[in-house]
Amino acid sequence: MKTVYTKIPCYSGDVSGAASALYELKGMVVIHDPSGCNSTYNTHDEIRWYEQESLIFISGLNDMDAIIGNDEKFVTDVVEAARRLHPRFVALCNSPIPYITGTDFEALAAMIEDQLDIPVFYIQTNGLHDYTVGASGAFAAVAAQNALQKQKTKPHSVNILGLTPLDFDAPGSAAALTKKIEASGWQVISNWALDCDPDAIFQAGSAAVNLVVSSTGWQAAQILKQRFGIPAVAGCPVGSFAPLVTEALNQSEADGRTRMPYADLLEARADSKRAVAVVGETVGAASLGAALALDLGKAVQITVPVESPSALCSDTVLRIEGESAVEARINQADCVVADPLYKALLKEKTAFVPWHHFAFSGRIGHDQAVNLFEDSVYQRIEERTENGSIK
Repeated sequence: MKTVYTKIPCYSGDVSGAASALYELKGMVVIHDPSGCNSTYNTHDEIRWYEQESLIFISGLNDMDAIIGNDEKFVTDVVEAARRLHPRFVALCNSPIPYITGTDFEALAAMIEDQLDIPVFYIQTNGLHDYTVGASGAFAAVAAQNALQKQKTKPHSVNILGLTPLDFDAPGSAAALTKKIEASGWQVISNWALDCDPDAIFQAGSAAVNLVVSSTGWQAAQILKQRFGIPAVAGCPVGSFAPLVTEALNQSEADGRTRMPYADLLEARADSKRAVAVVGETVGAASLGAALALDLGKAVQITVPVESPSALCSDTVLRIEGESAVEARINQADCVVADPLYKALLKEKTAFVPWHHFAFSGRIGHDQAVNLFEDSVYQRIEERTENGSIK
């Protein structure tokens, strides 16, 4: 019962994460699920749905398909759609019903690929995990594609990994991040995958370092490290933390090692008396917390309520599962920085600074989304945290 949520919602599901990660890459995403569920994945969890086309389909699974299986219909429909629409790839996603009935998606992918001249792959979703799992699997599948090949390394160049509107929904986030990276003397080779050029991803093998801006890019970074030897830096260039990200990029380019510059910084300030709690996705929350720790000289604890690779966590960046456990941890702080819906868990006197997270509260408060890569936006968060205001 410890994972039951009664005061706050749960995060977007893994299928939404997979669809979001692949949205702009000119492929075709097929979710094996009953009709009507496309609205859950796209109109609710995808801010680009009404403005930018993408080939995301539901198989229209019905009662008899679920009971007796009807793989031939699924394969025929996908092949027919792909031949008509000419996607660059086909990605198959699982959902709760075919997961329970044990549908063999690896076999379905092989059967479909035999009839098409494009890659067809399966992303291991089932509707029982949060969005980070689906997006991670989708980016990992892209990183593993044969179309990506090692190329001559371009000095001072990066791929941005893990950029989706589920974590960065404020308009202009991708442009502001790119501008910030370029201002520090680095060239962006590819962006995975928000306001991106899908052709640029084929050049990813020429980057000197991968910059992982959310945990959804971590698995892809590990694959690119293994295939091409490209090291990774996990961190977002936010406020006073940005120069440390640049320094880590320089060091990783020189020695080929992967780094998380927020980890040591947060540990070093863990003994400060006044504490701030930041709640959110691992890398984004830790980066914002590192910037606040630098600027305010306070201990900052990071609470991660979503699934996250353990390698990205530490004693101060903790993955916490369950509403009651999150409630107990964040109420130890003097001030909490989190999505506005987390106010329902706080004691009356705890100061609160809103930080909208689309994967948590969706379109509720989307008009209050903040672009962390704009210095003026970060400064407002810093000032509110310093003053302990905005209950």
